[in-house]
Parts: sequence; structure tokens; C-alpha cells
Amino acid sequence: MPDEASIPRNPYHRKALSEARKLIKRVRAKLHPIKVFLFGSVARGDVHELSNINLVIVADFKGTRRDRVEQILDIAQDLKLTFPVEPFPLRPEEFQTVRKRPFFRHIAREAVEV
Repeated sequence: MPDEASIPRNPYHRKALSEARKLIKRVRAKLHPIKVFLFGSVARGDVHELSNINLVIVADFKGTRRDRVEQILDIAQDLKLTFPVEPFPLRPEEFQTVRKRPFFRHIAREAVEV
């Protein structure tokens, strides 16, 4: 995750980065992920009022993909975040498969492992 010195003066970015940190901390405590990647405007530093927090979370999830997304969105809702969250929860074997796809190669170019 970007360090404080590299954070632009954009107030949206500061707020989104603060919320992303809170969310990642809670996700780590509750889900014990293997990997977490932050990507999108928060990782790039070009956050605006309509941005969201994009995370790839690799963990030993149970349930359907929808169940996993809801689990992460419930964590975000408990934190009362102002920025919407777009999670991509993947099991380790799914991550190994999808990381070769064009969409995830694009994510990898800008993603920050946190």
C-alpha cells in the first residue's frame, strides 16, 4: 500500500486509502487471507467522488462466489465505509487459474499487494 509520503493531496484519495486500510485490517482479522491486492483508482492514486475500493482477496473461502462477496460486503458495511467496495474473493486454485486471464493481467499491472 502506498506510504503516507507518496499520498497525493487529493482528499478523496486520502479518505479512500484510509477506508481501504480499515477494510483490509478487518478482512485479515476475520478471513485470514493468503493474499490481498488493492487495485483500481485507490492503488493508482486518481480517486474521485465516484470511485470504489477494489480488492482481490485470496483465501480458503467456503460457499459460492456470491456468498464470498456478501461476506466481504458485510464486513465493509459494519465499518460504515463511504466508498463502495468491489471485492473479488478467490480461492487459491481459482486465483492460479484467473491470474492468466487478460482482465487479471491488467489488474496485476496496477495492483499493490497489501
